[in-house]
Amino acid sequence: MDLAANNPLAATAAVGGLLWWCHRQGYLTRDNWRRRLSQAGGVAKPLLELAQAGMIEHRTLSDSLLVVKPPAYPTNEQLAARYLARCGRPLTPGELRDALARRGHTISAAQLKRDMQAHAAFVRAPGDLWSVGRPVRQTT
Repeated sequence: MDLAANNPLAATAAVGGLLWWCHRQGYLTRDNWRRRLSQAGGVAKPLLELAQAGMIEHRTLSDSLLVVKPPAYPTNEQLAARYLARCGRPLTPGELRDALARRGHTISAAQLKRDMQAHAAFVRAPGDLWSVGRPVRQTT
C-alpha cells in the first residue's frame, strides 16, 4: 500500500496491465462472472446454513440463562447494618429508625427489630440495644 501511494503512476500502470491481461484471457466477460458468482453462491450456502444453526443454538442457550440482579435499593438489613457499623455504638430500634429517617429511609422501629432478630449478623445487648457482629473481647 505504501509503495502504491508513493508511486501512483507505476501502480496505475500495473493495475491497468493486470486488467488488460484479464480481459485478453476472458476473465472479465459477463458469462464468466455469472458462472463464477453462481459457484461462489453454491459454496457459500452450506456456510450460511452452518452460521444460522450456530446463531439458533446461541439464542437457545442465552434464552435459557437466568440473570439474577441485585436489588436496586438496599434492604432494611443492609441499611441497618451499614449505619450500625459506621456509628460504632449499639442503638435501640427507635434510635436506628430516627437515624435512618434523617438519611431519607423510612422504616418503622418494629420492622427494624423484626429484621434484626431474623438476621444472624445483629447482636442484641441488654436494654434492647443492637449492634452488628460480635463484640471484641479484650484480654488482659
